[in-house]
Formats: sequence, structure tokens, C-alpha cells
Amino acid sequence: MSLIYIVVFLTIASATYLGTHYFVYRSVVAGFGVKRNSRAARTIRISFLAAGLLFIAGEFISRTPAAIYLKTAIIAGGLWIGCLTMAFFFFLMRAAVLLFLKSDGFKYYSAAATVFLSVGLGVFGAINASGPPIMREITVETDKLSDGKSFKIVQISDLHLNYAKTDAWLASVRDKINLTGPDAVVITGDIIDARLRGFNNFCEILGGIESKYGVFAITGNHEYYVGLEKFEALAAAAGIKILYNKNISVGKSVAIIGMNDDEGAGMASGGPDFAGAAKGVDFSKFVVLLYHRPTGFAAHSDAGVDLQLSGHTHAGQIPPADIMVRLIYKYPYGLYRRGVSNIYTTSGTGTWGPPMRIFSKSEIVAITIKGNSGANSK
Repeated sequence: MSLIYIVVFLTIASATYLGTHYFVYRSVVAGFGVKRNSRAARTIRISFLAAGLLFIAGEFISRTPAAIYLKTAIIAGGLWIGCLTMAFFFFLMRAAVLLFLKSDGFKYYSAAATVFLSVGLGVFGAINASGPPIMREITVETDKLSDGKSFKIVQISDLHLNYAKTDAWLASVRDKINLTGPDAVVITGDIIDARLRGFNNFCEILGGIESKYGVFAITGNHEYYVGLEKFEALAAAAGIKILYNKNISVGKSVAIIGMNDDEGAGMASGGPDFAGAAKGVDFSKFVVLLYHRPTGFAAHSDAGVDLQLSGHTHAGQIPPADIMVRLIYKYPYGLYRRGVSNIYTTSGTGTWGPPMRIFSKSEIVAITIKGNSGANSK
């Protein structure tokens, strides 16, 4: 990653972050009729500054052992950025309405409603995102397995393990997986989000996943941000097999292709290479492609992939991110079919950034591949 790229990225990110805070601050002050140089305005400015710095500090701290003692501060920073993001979106819509409705009464009550809505949704989102992920069960029929035969794959994704995550939470994920009795478990990227030392008990917990043919993982973008050596150390200690643009047969009727994330382009491991990853695959088997981003499905299905498993989008988590992922990605969340091929994009097993979800739940996905001789004629 070049220095110019880093400087440009940091400049844009900083400007966006500061601009968002300033816009919401000005909307609150103007909406409630607070004078700019008053004590109330200064108090609001200091509060915005402190909360903004708390989130940034929390992001750094969550990647260090100090997070064990400062989890409350990290969570508070995450809740702040979630509420602020929603407030920015709602105040932006309010600004458009103010072009037509300019009365002082509307300005005041609409500002109050926006603050109430942002905080209220923040509380709801935090509660909705708390606790272990739900188990999502789907069935995919195929004529590549004999009638009555089945193969169960459990998908987890976007765990974003860091020092702020707890052993108990990850153990709950493991236990739910084991209850399904999977033939194979796949992790579709972003398993790690910190340069962990010792990984708490994460390696031991992940190593306790019970699967007939094993646990397989691919890279997400965050593996490259953190460093592949950290990802590889975790995988090796937990008995997870990484598929770097490689494939493997599991059982007699299923093949799994693992493809690198786009962030790997220009690095030693390389970016996504479907041709290389699929080399030698027997497409008479049911072929599952693991690819972190829910893109390229048309080409992959044309090449013979029966099921693509992806993550990355988190189903948006909160507004307006949930709207943005639906505009950016054709397959933002859920199960989609194209001909005889399917793609499932998971909302993710964990969260990233604000620990909130409004219209989605964190999930573990149990996919039953069911033999049906008439499946492809449907």
C-alpha cells in the first residue's frame, strides 16, 4: 500500500468524519435555536468533540490488550458513531424539507424528532445486535446429489475478532454450529480485526468446532488490513484450512472453491483468481464458491458454480448503510437464484463499527444441500 494512497485515504476519511460531526452539530444548534457563542453551544461542541475522539480511541484500543479493561468506553464510542450516522442521514432529509417548510416551529420540532429518532433507533439497534447470532436455515436442491441424500454446510462470516470480543460470545457461536452437526464449516472472510496476541481463548474455541470434513476459510478485506501472518497464525492454531485461490473436495459429491478478497491484489497472496482457484475442479460435483464480496455471481454461475457464499455487506446494519449496500450490490443480503445456481449473502455473524442492527440480525447460516433429480428443471 503506497504512502500516497494512505495519505489520500486518511485525508478523505478525516474530512468525512469531521464534516459529519459539524453538520449534525450545526443542525442541532440551529434547530433548537441555541446561540453560537452561548454556554449551551460550547457544551454541545465539547460533547461532540469528546464523543468523536472516544470512537477513534476505541477503535485503536479494541486492537490492543487494554480493551479488556476499557470495553465500556469502546462500546460507548461505537454507540455514538451509530447514532451520529443515523442523525446525519435524518438531518440531511430534514434539510431538504426545510427548503419548503421554514417556520420556527417546524425547525424546532423536526430537530427534536430527529434527535429522538436517532437515539431511539440507536438503543433499539444496540439491543437487537446484542447476544448470540440467530441460526438461519436454508435448503438448496440439486440433481448433483442422489435423491434423499444431503450435505450440510454451515457458514459464518465477518466475526471481526478483536480484544473487545469476548470468549463467551465466540463460544456461543461455536456451540450453535456444533448443534447442527455440519459436514463442513466455512468462514467467508473478516474473521480477524486486530493484531491479537494469544487470541484470548479464541483459538481454543474455534478449534472446538465439530465438522465432519473440517473448517475452511478465505480472506476478507480486513485480513489484509491486519496482516495475513496474524490470520494464518490464528487459523493454524485453530485447525482452520485457508483456501488461497484453491479448491478442495469434501465427500464424494461436493467441491469447495476458495477465492481471495480483492484487497489482496498487488500483494504476495494475490487478488481473486477464479480460473486459478477452480483449476482441476470436477464440475459434475456440487460446487460451492467462497468469495467474501457478493460480486461476480453471473460469471461464476456460468462457469458452473452451484452455490456462491459471500458476506462483507453486513446487510448494512443501520441507515443509511443498509440503503447504500442495496444500491451498490445486486445481491446485498439473502438467497438469490440465477438459473440452477444460487448465491447466499449473509448479514454476518458479528458487527463492525457501531454494535447495532436495525433491520437485520447477526446470523449463522446452515445450508442443507438436498439431492433432487428434478431440481434443475424447476
